[in-house]
Amino acid sequence: KPFCLERVGFIQRYISDLKVLNDDELYKLSLQREARGGKIVKSKNSSNVAVDPIYQSPYGELEQIEGYKFYQPDSDENILFKSEGTDGRKKILAGTLEKLVERLTFEKYPDTNYLAAFLMSYQTFVQPNELLDLLIMRFNMPHPKNPTKEQAKAFSSEKRIPIHFRVFNVLKNWVDKYIIDFKKDTLLVQRVIDFINQTTQKYKVLEKPGIQVKNLLDKRLESKDEVLPYFIIGSSYSVYEEKNDEPTFLDYDISLLSEQIILSSSNVFKSI
Repeated sequence: KPFCLERVGFIQRYISDLKVLNDDELYKLSLQREARGGKIVKSKNSSNVAVDPIYQSPYGELEQIEGYKFYQPDSDENILFKSEGTDGRKKILAGTLEKLVERLTFEKYPDTNYLAAFLMSYQTFVQPNELLDLLIMRFNMPHPKNPTKEQAKAFSSEKRIPIHFRVFNVLKNWVDKYIIDFKKDTLLVQRVIDFINQTTQKYKVLEKPGIQVKNLLDKRLESKDEVLPYFIIGSSYSVYEEKNDEPTFLDYDISLLSEQIILSSSNVFKSI
């Protein structure tokens, strides 16, 4: 009797993503299930199967968080650098969005010039709430699964704590320099506050910087000075007095023309 099988999409996708083990890997895995020659079976938590390199680190095998976007190591396919500067630090030329955010919160050293350039131009390639999503994801990095005491200590001091402080530093500079992003998006404001409240409850060392960011956010939101986003246009328009007849190019003040050309060019640049 023939079977009429119905295709189940999500199971098919799961099967297609499964890793196929070779004979050696299968044998080693079987030793964890059934001892050979009277030998004692080792802990089932230990595995001799090769770990994907993206989950390996100096701190041991990392947790595998679904959807986490910062596992990939640097390569020519995701980030390009200029020659190193006099300080020995790499200067970023281009990169994927994830790599740009990763370098924004780089654990080895801060880059204030890159931070300023990123915040000035980020809206040309990503929306504010998407940027916040990536910063939160970067903050909630995967931890080592079974680290030794030395590995756990090194991970905390070399990776987790520096990245946590870098994320808070990005938020502080974002709020301080570009409050207009928050004034026009109450959801963004609430998400930042919720994130700070949740993280400072878990990590007491972040209480002080968390308070600083929230106080700065309140202060800047209450300020009445409106910051024009990314381009400051002068007031030379008052120089031109409207005429009844059709104005010609020469009727406009040179400063007004210059400002409007810059503004038009900026709109073209932002649409790239």
